[in-house]
Amino acid sequence: MASSAPRGLRSDHVVTVGIALFSMLFGAGNLIIPPLLALQAGTATPLAMIGFLIAAIGLPVMGFIAVALAGTARELAGRVHPKFGEFFVAAVYLAIGPCLAIPRTSSTAFEMLVPLLPEGVSLGTARLVFAVSFFVVAFALTLRPGVITRVLGRITGPALIALIVLVVGAAVISPLGPAAAPQAPYDAGAAVQGFLTGYQTMDLLASLAFGIIIAETIHELGVTDDNRVAFEISRSGVIAGALMAVIYCGLALAGMQLGTVMPDVTNGAAILARSASMHFGLVGTVVVFAIFFLACMNVCIGLISCCSRYFCETYVVEGGAEASEEAMR
Repeated sequence: MASSAPRGLRSDHVVTVGIALFSMLFGAGNLIIPPLLALQAGTATPLAMIGFLIAAIGLPVMGFIAVALAGTARELAGRVHPKFGEFFVAAVYLAIGPCLAIPRTSSTAFEMLVPLLPEGVSLGTARLVFAVSFFVVAFALTLRPGVITRVLGRITGPALIALIVLVVGAAVISPLGPAAAPQAPYDAGAAVQGFLTGYQTMDLLASLAFGIIIAETIHELGVTDDNRVAFEISRSGVIAGALMAVIYCGLALAGMQLGTVMPDVTNGAAILARSASMHFGLVGTVVVFAIFFLACMNVCIGLISCCSRYFCETYVVEGGAEASEEAMR
């Protein structure tokens, strides 16, 4: 009797996991970099976006595939030396987690809320209340990793995509202005500069970190064969990359149209806010805040979950604690 092929994910699960991975990757930096790039690149935006997409999409997708084939990021880096693998992966998790990106998620989301606050409100008090509430919600959602994929893949991820489509769609239907001449540094070697800018999203590092949560989710969905798990991680990475590529191009289009409206701006968030407000007024400001809030919350949830999971498994379970659910908690 011929043996049956290893079980893979159902089609709806493939899409859900792909959107969840997209949600964990797509944060505030991914929102603000493309419109700023396009505003500064102007008529050279197509060339700049080619380089940007190679670095911001191509490298992370290859990172997902490499980690999937190796098993874990630590096993991948451990091919240099086991101690190097341990140090390198710990440094990556700390860099994209508690030392940088996690604190920024709350502060960035709050900055987009400031224009909506009533006059006379103490910004210090409002920031503290917002930060505490933000991280309480994020922590509650990370207590059960299996819930992360369902929340990000079916609720917050699609909501984020829908809101971005709203802003980008308005820019496509009602352009705000023509593209301006390229500014420095995009006036020479736009594709190369776009590549360097794309690396600043830090998604290549994130692709090494998020595999641990995606692999666990795929296991929970009934895929047990290691080779099949690796295939599903790779497929999820491709889906997430395709979504990000489409959204990046739309955000770049919105930014390119404001080159003659606000040529001296240096903040991509201000570009998105201006584009949305010019199309929708105050409602546009609310939409932009919702976009940044969802993006920052999604990334925060993913970072807290993968960082805590890695350090627990590496330094608690391997350090001698019983490998049980109680120890993992």
